Amino acid sequence: MDPIGFPFGAGSGLSKSGVRSISTPEGNAPPETTKDTVSRSLREGVGYLTRIQKIGGHWAGKEYLGTSQTAFLILANSYLGIPGKEKENLDAANWLLGKQQPDGSFRDATGRESGALDLTCMAYLALKQAGVDPERVEMKRIRQYVESKGGIEQTNIMTKLILSKFGEYDALRIHMLPPAEIFLLPGTDRLFAKYLSSWTRTAVVPVIAMKEAAVREQADRNRVSEAIHNVWDKVAGRPAEERLKRWLLARQGKGGDWNGSFTITALSLMALKDLGLSTKDTVMQKGIAFLDTLKERGADTVEAKEFESEIWDTSLSVRALLRAGVPASDYRVQKARKFLESNQEREAIGDWTLGAPEAVPGGWPFQVGNSLYPDTDDTAEVVLALEEAGGDRKTTHALHRGIQWLLGMQNNDGGWGAFDRNNGSSLVSWASRKVHNLAGHGPFDTSYLLYDRSSPDVTAHVLEALGKSGFTLKDPPVAKTIEYLKRDQAAFGGWWGRWGVNYVYGTGSVLAALAQVGENMESGYIQKAVQWLESRQNPDGGWGEVMESYSDPSKAGVGPSTPSLTAISVLGLLEAGEVDSPAVKRGIEYLQKTQGKDGSWKDTSVIGVAVGPSLLKAFPSIYIDYGLVPNYVSLLALGAYHRLTRAIDEEKLQIVA
Repeated sequence: MDPIGFPFGAGSGLSKSGVRSISTPEGNAPPETTKDTVSRSLREGVGYLTRIQKIGGHWAGKEYLGTSQTAFLILANSYLGIPGKEKENLDAANWLLGKQQPDGSFRDATGRESGALDLTCMAYLALKQAGVDPERVEMKRIRQYVESKGGIEQTNIMTKLILSKFGEYDALRIHMLPPAEIFLLPGTDRLFAKYLSSWTRTAVVPVIAMKEAAVREQADRNRVSEAIHNVWDKVAGRPAEERLKRWLLARQGKGGDWNGSFTITALSLMALKDLGLSTKDTVMQKGIAFLDTLKERGADTVEAKEFESEIWDTSLSVRALLRAGVPASDYRVQKARKFLESNQEREAIGDWTLGAPEAVPGGWPFQVGNSLYPDTDDTAEVVLALEEAGGDRKTTHALHRGIQWLLGMQNNDGGWGAFDRNNGSSLVSWASRKVHNLAGHGPFDTSYLLYDRSSPDVTAHVLEALGKSGFTLKDPPVAKTIEYLKRDQAAFGGWWGRWGVNYVYGTGSVLAALAQVGENMESGYIQKAVQWLESRQNPDGGWGEVMESYSDPSKAGVGPSTPSLTAISVLGLLEAGEVDSPAVKRGIEYLQKTQGKDGSWKDTSVIGVAVGPSLLKAFPSIYIDYGLVPNYVSLLALGAYHRLTRAIDEEKLQIVA
């Protein structure tokens, strides 16, 4: 018998897919209790999750970020001059036109108008490059929308640069980017790894190279300028551009990618072309091949995905199945375990080594093959999955290396960033917070756009993994982390979330982690967080939060309910001891109500954050609609509730006996 009370052995009624057959009761059946309906939801959720497991043992959901990636698909094909891509460009244009809004604009995954001007300009340029007639009614509507919003001058640096590469903007008017000569300074690699986050530097470096090329090309339209440049090149060469090229080449992944990202890879390929590489070069061919792996083709459409998420999706799917009662010995769990173990990064390569040279390599990246960029968030979730799934000697070795890497990546302040250790400037971060507060934007500050500093959500996941591996409050790394979390708690009691929206995501994650390491959940600071979280529950029983909470603290924990944020809230409250609270019961009922007939869940609003809003207008905000997240976190919450309520019932029976 499994831990939650329904058998998965012979005669269990479970098919090989994991779906349990339920016979229709004859006569007058007794009314179902909450526990009965939770059991049914678990069976149906397990059935859905096991049906979509990939043949390799992993899971990979579909993430949607908006129209930007497919626009980049067309622009990269056009700029690189890749032959035979005309049909693909037209199919991508068809997909883009299908996403156009009634007002003529294009939107990100949130569907909000914020940021739509940049996306709309990029879409127009892509459609034009694909050969769409500028006089088509859709193109006219785009131009009308752009004009109504103030035109190209209101777009961010990235948009202006891309427009300039196709002759649609003056590159000399693009500011706020350092010159290529910065790469002539000694120790640039170390400076970038220290003072720029991985997502910032991998985007900024190709952008610097592309701007330099655009400015030079524009200047060389003047014959005198061109002659001066030619003489200078013969005398001194182009040392800054050579350094830029070396930096980019050193950071191409084994699979041909840059940081596992469609957009960053496309930018890097475009930059390398500007730096003199031919598309026939092996480096370029590998990069182009990687882009092809992220294209989803329909009958007459092509859509580009930004990335894959196999490691994250698999680790959490494993945990969800186990929490729902699937035994660790189940072949699907063990197949997934082996998949995770085989994708551990055991080489000390990548920029993370500059900030943590003594850390034992052993992390996991977000997606398969992104060997240069393992991250602490994914590593923590894999450690949790492997601890719960069990295994063999190889599993023990993988867990040891994973834990050692996490410990080696702890920041001096006691928290964890995602990709680097001690990344950023504490002085700039302090100043950013002050400016943010003066602007009325509350405790959250935008320095995280530049830096990969400690964040409560990532720190919570690592702390939970350490607790599952046997670490307690007596261990110095844990004690240091607790102090960090106390310092970073908002005045109202919550914690912000870097990679998920926002205070609901952060607070639920922190509560679960604190319980795992044995913190006293009756402590004042924890009860303050519990009370705040319960106060943010919506009338329908769920939790939600809008993106605006990053800039307006009055919107913290405010927004339409979603299964993901509801499940994360329920998990946090359960770990805080609120098993019998009305808030938890209503949250469980919300999850049951929102489960689809096929056993799945779907978020009605976006909860993933790649790059959030900023006071700076340099790069776009990027939000992510994660396809699988609501499924495994909802199963985790329902499974935890079922186990805890069953344990309470058994305890009561023992007392009565």
